[in-house]
Amino acid sequence: MKKNHILILLFIAFSLSAYTQQVSGLITAETGEVLEGVNVSLLEKNKGAISDSDGRFNLKVSANQQQKLSFSFIGYKTKVLKIPMLKMGQDYILNITLNNVGVSIDNIDVEDQKTRTNTFEKVNAKDVNSLPSTSGGVESLIKT
Repeated sequence: MKKNHILILLFIAFSLSAYTQQVSGLITAETGEVLEGVNVSLLEKNKGAISDSDGRFNLKVSANQQQKLSFSFIGYKTKVLKIPMLKMGQDYILNITLNNVGVSIDNIDVEDQKTRTNTFEKVNAKDVNSLPSTSGGVESLIKT
């Protein structure tokens, strides 16, 4: 009897997994370059995905609900799209092109704000013999 219950539960689980809905597609830049690492979020839900190295994404969604997807990536304008209500087991392919909003910068100046005090260090004569060298001491280094 217990085996029958387990078999029924397994059958139900497999049956329900066959009716998943998913949105998948390809994400590219306006130049045609595929974008890896784009954040794909299902708004109003805690679901999301990231595009792979080929720019492809795959996200499971709920059936019979109007939903919005958000596509965001650093340096590109975020795109929000409504997807149609999907029936049980239906898949939806959505290819997305993101527009670059990067700003070019002519020059960048980097300044070091650190105050330097000891630019020279005193070396004790006793410590000179313990310094590593290939030919036997600081004397040989000074002569060269």
